[in-house]
Amino acid sequence: ERTCVNAGFSAPAFRVNKQLAKKRIAVVGAGLSGLSAAAELTIKGHAVVVFEANAQALKRLRHYDPQLLPITAIDADLARFDGTGIELRLGEAVDLPAIALLAEDFDALYLGLGPDPLPGLDGILALASDGRITIDPLTFATSHAKIFAGGSQRYGSYSPITSVQDGRYAALSIDRLLQGASLTANRDT
Repeated sequence: ERTCVNAGFSAPAFRVNKQLAKKRIAVVGAGLSGLSAAAELTIKGHAVVVFEANAQALKRLRHYDPQLLPITAIDADLARFDGTGIELRLGEAVDLPAIALLAEDFDALYLGLGPDPLPGLDGILALASDGRITIDPLTFATSHAKIFAGGSQRYGSYSPITSVQDGRYAALSIDRLLQGASLTANRDT
C-alpha cells in the first residue's frame, strides 16, 4: 500500500447510482465509519447528508504521523467524494435535539459519533452501562427503528478498518430497511 501511494496511485471515484435518489439519509460524523456509510448509500442511489462538528472530515486520521499517513493522501481520498451528490456539512455540530429532528426529517439516520457518549442520548436510544449506544452486532440497528450506529460507539476504542466495515455493514442494513426487506436474512454473525 505504501509503495502504491508513493508511486502516485490514485483511487478511482466510486460509482454512483445515476437513478434519482430513492430516500434521504442523514449521517452524523465524517469519520471513516460515517463516510463509508455515506459512500455505500450513495452508490445504492440514496441522497445522503453528512453532518460533522469539525471543520474537516476524517479528523482522527489527521493526527497520525504524516510520515505514516500523509495529509495529502487523506485529502486525495476525500476528493473522491466530489461530484457524488453527498452533501458534507462541515462545522455543523449535531446535538441531542437535532438527532431527534434528523430521525423525523430523514428516512434513516446513521450515527458515527466516535467513542465518547453523548449526554442525554438515553432519551431516544437504549444505552449500555458505559453510556455508549446499544447496537445490534449483526444489523447495527439501535432501539430506534430509523437510527443505526457503529464505529467507535460499538467498541469504545478506535480501529480504522473496523470503522470502515461498520459503515459498510450499517449501510446495507439501512438500504434493506428502506426497501422493506429483512435486516437479518442471509447474514451471519
